[in-house]
Amino acid sequence: MMDHARPTLKSAMLMTTLTEVEMATSHIFQDAQMTLLGHRKLAVVLRNVQTRAIELDYEESFNFHFTKLVLKVLKVRKGVPAADRIAKFVTVFVKKMIEDEAAEPSRPAEDEDGVPTVFVEFLLRHLLRGTELKFKDVRYRITQFLAYLVHTVPEIDEDLYKALEYTLRRGLRDKEHIVRLQAVVAMSVFQLQGGNDQKPNHAVRAIVSAMNHDESPEVRRAAMLTVTKNKYTIPEVLRRARDTNAINRRLVYGRVFMEIGSLKDVDVELRQSLLKWGLNDRESSVKEAATNMFTKSWLSMADDKILALLERLNVVDSDAAESAMTAYFDKHLESLDKVEFTEQQWKELDSERAFYIRTFLDYCHTHNLYNKLDKSLPEMTVLASYLSDYLRLRMKIIDGDQELLDEYTLFTKKMARFDQHILEKEADQADLMRRISKNEKAVTLGQSHLEALTELIKRTKHDLTHFATKKAELQKAGAETAGLNEKILISKARVKESEKELEELQQRLVKIRDLLLKDEDTLNKNLKALQHLEEEKESYYESASDIPRKYKSFGERMKHLEFIIEQLLLVIKRSDFADIAGTRKLQPLISQAITIHKLPDKLIILCVQILRQLSNDENYFSNLCIEIITDIRDSGMDENDQTFVSAASLFGENEDDEEDDADLQSNEEANKRRKIAPSLPSEDLLIQCLMVLQHYLELLEDSVSSTHQFDSLIETLIRPAMCSTNWEVKRLGVRCLGLVSLLDNYLTLKNLRIFGQYASKSADEKLRILAIQVVFDLLSTHGVGILGGDSEFAVDALSLARLFHTMLREFDHPKVQAVVAEGLCKLFLADLMPDFGKDDVVEDENEEMDYEGSLLRALLIAYFHPLNAQNQELKQILAFCIPVYSFSHPKHQSKVSSVSGDCFYELFNTNSKFQSFDKLMLPSTVLQQFIYWSDPREIVNIGEEDYKKNAAHLWQVMKFLEIIEQDSPKNIKKLIISNLPKLCLHKEIGAPLLRGLKQAINDTQEKISASQDNSDFVLDAPTERLFEKFRTTVNDLVEAAEADEAEARARTPNRSRTPSVPREIPPSTGGNSDPINRVLFAGATPTPVSKGNPDKRDLEAETQESARDDKEDVEKRKMQEKELAEIDQLLEEEEAVDYDIGKETR
Repeated sequence: MMDHARPTLKSAMLMTTLTEVEMATSHIFQDAQMTLLGHRKLAVVLRNVQTRAIELDYEESFNFHFTKLVLKVLKVRKGVPAADRIAKFVTVFVKKMIEDEAAEPSRPAEDEDGVPTVFVEFLLRHLLRGTELKFKDVRYRITQFLAYLVHTVPEIDEDLYKALEYTLRRGLRDKEHIVRLQAVVAMSVFQLQGGNDQKPNHAVRAIVSAMNHDESPEVRRAAMLTVTKNKYTIPEVLRRARDTNAINRRLVYGRVFMEIGSLKDVDVELRQSLLKWGLNDRESSVKEAATNMFTKSWLSMADDKILALLERLNVVDSDAAESAMTAYFDKHLESLDKVEFTEQQWKELDSERAFYIRTFLDYCHTHNLYNKLDKSLPEMTVLASYLSDYLRLRMKIIDGDQELLDEYTLFTKKMARFDQHILEKEADQADLMRRISKNEKAVTLGQSHLEALTELIKRTKHDLTHFATKKAELQKAGAETAGLNEKILISKARVKESEKELEELQQRLVKIRDLLLKDEDTLNKNLKALQHLEEEKESYYESASDIPRKYKSFGERMKHLEFIIEQLLLVIKRSDFADIAGTRKLQPLISQAITIHKLPDKLIILCVQILRQLSNDENYFSNLCIEIITDIRDSGMDENDQTFVSAASLFGENEDDEEDDADLQSNEEANKRRKIAPSLPSEDLLIQCLMVLQHYLELLEDSVSSTHQFDSLIETLIRPAMCSTNWEVKRLGVRCLGLVSLLDNYLTLKNLRIFGQYASKSADEKLRILAIQVVFDLLSTHGVGILGGDSEFAVDALSLARLFHTMLREFDHPKVQAVVAEGLCKLFLADLMPDFGKDDVVEDENEEMDYEGSLLRALLIAYFHPLNAQNQELKQILAFCIPVYSFSHPKHQSKVSSVSGDCFYELFNTNSKFQSFDKLMLPSTVLQQFIYWSDPREIVNIGEEDYKKNAAHLWQVMKFLEIIEQDSPKNIKKLIISNLPKLCLHKEIGAPLLRGLKQAINDTQEKISASQDNSDFVLDAPTERLFEKFRTTVNDLVEAAEADEAEARARTPNRSRTPSVPREIPPSTGGNSDPINRVLFAGATPTPVSKGNPDKRDLEAETQESARDDKEDVEKRKMQEKELAEIDQLLEEEEAVDYDIGKETR
């Protein structure tokens, strides 16, 4: 027998027993785990050992012992180098075995299964048996071995292939990310099995799914690097540029794109998105990688020609090309001196060259490269000449294809009109559906009430019959029947009243059914009309489908030419306006371009901005713009038309005019003599006027000099536009009216109601969004003080609050919800909401309308509402704004904590309407979110001493205790109690408030003890212990606070007799069951606190005694009063609040 020395090639050939083979194999494994350097030599030795074992007919034993040694590694955790070395050694050995068997087989060729196949299948089948074990280390090591082995095995049995594939697909869903990562690496081998670019196989789809959805960045990275790159996977891989992990994002711009190797495989839209995402990334490393990708990789793919690269970016429609050019200039500073633009280049601009010139000049302006500017930028006069040439070229192209342009304009108008009518019908359809649903519910409820009334009448009549029989019997017996007579009278009155109510109910049901039938009939007609419109639209599109095809090339030419003009205007905008000769030439050119050339909106914006720069003051600028608007409006009228236009003529005439019209109809000659108002300008001219007006108003700052012009503009342009049936024109009119109102407080008061009506009633969602944005802008600019008042145009806060509430509940219009939520959050963050509705007149003087609390509650409910689960825009707005608002100031956090209990109760009480939804958040998640928002430690710039004095969590506890006492489910009670220890309570809050909390806890405990007959109040032992522990903690805080009070009194013997709790205490409305009263009347101080005003003599005595205090004592008292000021404000706010959480707020 051989000794236990290290096996060699020579000793392997001398082996004769199985024991020697096993000992040699074990020794080789022992050496393999030490270092990676000798793996190839060890694999050669082990291969010779295997060959000798096969010669001795020990092949199965060798395979079994080899697998047994591998199994010893499986239980080793991740990160142990020795286990990783063994896994790599096994891979090296299998590769060596396959190579040797391919060169010189150990078995005859007629054998179906060679040595590698038998060995690998035995090892793999044994490993697959442990893939579902509960030990994560074992699952990880098995998947690691599989990932190594599948890359070395040339072929395996079909059944084993399916088993391996199934195992790896399960591994992609393993709960441990280290297992999923190895499964991704292993699955990458199967990507080429039966798939192609158009139809990828299951392995590719599985890896892409892991790349997009796995929560581990390491797994996503492995999938991104191992997935095959083809037409299907490239877009998915490049979208990882939006990955949450910075390393993954950086790899997309570096290694991944280098593997793709060509811009041709990436569509233009994705190229632009990649640039935008990378150049605007928050991580500097990612931004640098994106810059290198553009300035090195992409530029080299375009043969180092920047214009060719810009052509591939489609700069006309790109919103990332400008940032990319800035990065390019930063990387090529040394070559900027060589940049020159000849006159010929200026006269023969294309889109890419115009963009390059403009971005270069902007870069020079931004970085103060004045020498390069002087060298490259022509004079203003020359620029004006170039602009004039391109404007003339544009008009020449338009004139040459005017017929085609007219056809396309008519086509687009008709298609837009079809779309508008369809949207209107769909809006009517939705309104009818809501009304029908409401009436059906009313009929159902009315029918059930009708049946109940019928049964009541029947039962009462039966009782009457019984009473009559009994009365007859009593009368026959001569007994007293007075009591029975009274019952009979009561029953008859009840029957009469019920029959009357039954008759009224039947009449109401008949009316509702009639309305329901009419609505259903209208719904059917509307549905048919909608179908007819869609068919008509489709028919028209088919008949005119050649018009868009013909217009395509013309439209592309116009788009590129207008882009060139836009670049020239941007260059002019940043040029030197001190050139008098140039400005004199430029101003009439710009004015004429706006008036005559019918420019698109993006060019009108620049032209108006340039006119503002050319104007010395706003008065001149206003006159210039008004003149342009007038010229545009008048361009559609006949030259010989000398009639006048008045506001009255635009909005109807008076009775005298109507009589004159009647006379004129019978007198043709009189009709010729009378000057009548001409018709409004055409729709195209009206849109042109409104666009100029809009951009003029956006630049206007001084409204005083232009106030006299606003009325004329409103009457002659804006109101006619708002009366138009074209939604585009109407939106422009509303936008202009909003801009005018921003400049003038009176116009805001006058038009606010109009914006509210558009926001609530318009069928055009874009118009509704625009109107509500205008409302919020007006409130932000002029303040909420514009609400209410005695003006005939006044809009009260109640109406506006109802509008906000209604629009927040429009789940079918998620964009509307998001805009309203964003506007409300801005008002809250600007601290405008405390004054919201303070001037509203309330019928009951003791009732206070808490619009601020109501709207804040609505926002919190909207955040957790299950129907808003898919409204990502709304969720993102609220997820940002709510914590920012809560953590920005202690007052804000107090407001959030004061409504959080009501919101939680509304969501999770026993009879909550939210319980019927499937996607409602877990109560634990919602509760922890409310606790987090109310945590005083999260307030910005707050010190330890200040947050310990903050009582936000104390008031939240009071609300939570109310929920426990209310009709809430047992699981909610247990959840609240289990989270009470997480609340931030300290003795610095003060003994009065802590004593009140202590009393509230005792009251809640008594309520639980007294309601043991209700299963919802029967808590388990752990919950009771938690509640008792919390009560003990509060008791300790009370004792510590009282000790601090006593110590403070001991240090100040001449202390004033002013009570610890402020005298201005709101009168109790609910007894000691009210949580506020629990705090105030919990024996806070030895001095009794009355509900009315304190005695005047006591006040005078206290004042005299306070006057005798020394200066130090006075300062301390002032500090104490300052500390309690915040509590005073909370008490004032809570004065008239109904603390029955289940009751709806007005």
